[in-house]
Amino acid sequence: MLVLLGLYLLLGVAHFQTQLSTIGDNAQFVVLAKALATGEGYREINSPHQPFHRKYPIGFPLLLAAFYPVFTLHPLGYKIVIFLISLVGMWLLYRWFEDEPVTLFFPFLLSITLNLKIHEYNSLILSETPFLTAVALGFVWFRKWERHPQLGYFLLGLGSFGMAYYLRSVGVVLFPAVIIYLLVHRRYRWAGIGLLCSLLLLTPWQIWLLIHGGSNYLQQLMMRNPYSPDLGNISLKELFLWRFPKNLSEYLLTFFPETLLPIFKRWQVLYPLPFELLGLLFSYTILSGFVLNFWKRWDLKGWYFLGTLGVIFFWPEVWASERFIFGIIPLILYYFLWALRSFSHRIKLLRRPNAVFFLLTGLYFVVLIYLHSNYHNPQTLYFSDWQNYRECARWIKQNTPPEAVIACRKPYLAYLWSNRRTVGIPRTSDDDKVYRRFEENRVTHLIFDTFYWSNTTVRYLTPVIEAHPEDFEILYLVTNPDTFVMQFLPGKRFLKE
Repeated sequence: MLVLLGLYLLLGVAHFQTQLSTIGDNAQFVVLAKALATGEGYREINSPHQPFHRKYPIGFPLLLAAFYPVFTLHPLGYKIVIFLISLVGMWLLYRWFEDEPVTLFFPFLLSITLNLKIHEYNSLILSETPFLTAVALGFVWFRKWERHPQLGYFLLGLGSFGMAYYLRSVGVVLFPAVIIYLLVHRRYRWAGIGLLCSLLLLTPWQIWLLIHGGSNYLQQLMMRNPYSPDLGNISLKELFLWRFPKNLSEYLLTFFPETLLPIFKRWQVLYPLPFELLGLLFSYTILSGFVLNFWKRWDLKGWYFLGTLGVIFFWPEVWASERFIFGIIPLILYYFLWALRSFSHRIKLLRRPNAVFFLLTGLYFVVLIYLHSNYHNPQTLYFSDWQNYRECARWIKQNTPPEAVIACRKPYLAYLWSNRRTVGIPRTSDDDKVYRRFEENRVTHLIFDTFYWSNTTVRYLTPVIEAHPEDFEILYLVTNPDTFVMQFLPGKRFLKE
């Protein structure tokens, strides 16, 4: 295992990315960490009104806040911390599955070590890597508890799952997974202890949300499209007849296969039909492995896998992403290999089923090794639209007073690059409401982007500018694509410098 951990370290260093990803959530985590570290509380300090944060649990920002006195707003230090956590997580993953048959265990170790999705996220300032580490730690403790059912191991396992929940909200599925697992195996006293401890772990964050107006996640979950609130809330009929089939299709045809082969989506765009069929084959293999394994064991990891699928299939389809299945990547690989091994043993004509299994997995590993030699992390590529956006934010830092307030599409990234207060662009087709919101937030400048991947800014800002052309003035322009800084002058209110 140490050899494989060394291989993981070498590959991780080779794929390590130093620049800040354009995802946006990473910048928000750094902003929240700054708020906690500087004693301002769990607030959106980039915003003029600095509201309390109600979306992400406090765990990951609190982790980053511990290092803020050293790294401040520089991303590289936090990336190194995440990478070191990924090393611990990889070791825990090895320990989690070490009781599996040798013929399955070593192919699994190699597959998880070479997995490019895990390497892609181990240098991003996101909660996925610490979350997976906490999940693996919890399963290691529960494996110890299954061998020696002592209260200490049980509480350490639940505590690790609690840590996972405070790192990522999807970790909430771990608590019902534990309780159902215990009930199915008729360990009723332990199920009662698990229920009580789960409630104690969940309560603090729920109280925080109750005091400060409820969860943003829950509100967005009920919307037809969180990026277009004007569309209203989703109905129960739409939830089952539209959202569920849409997510099912996305994950089975794209994101599950992408976990196995990280350039699958690129090939799928070029050759849709053959790769959709290949995606179905991959997903069928994974789900077959899950059914065969779960039917035999009814174990905790199976309930966790099932609970995670229940969440992602009903989450807003515009959010469909491999990020939501990052916490079950080890299980996807495990069930995929389990299915290949089971199929090899079930074909009666094969005299040496293990040899066939090793041949199939060997071919898979050859492909993965080839992909490692030609892989570039897509999360850290700055295309021209992002380069222009960053250039505008940096211009604002050099050419506007410290009290300036910027309205833009990615307010947290803009805050890090411009060191100015930022607000998002209101997502409403009511241009008067957008204008009033700018006035309420004392907006002085805007970044008008033309991102290749989103038309949000053009969609919601253009009607406002057309309705009040005299109140907007272009100060700075970057071309290809056109991205510019505008000054907002409601009633010709010029900012006093």
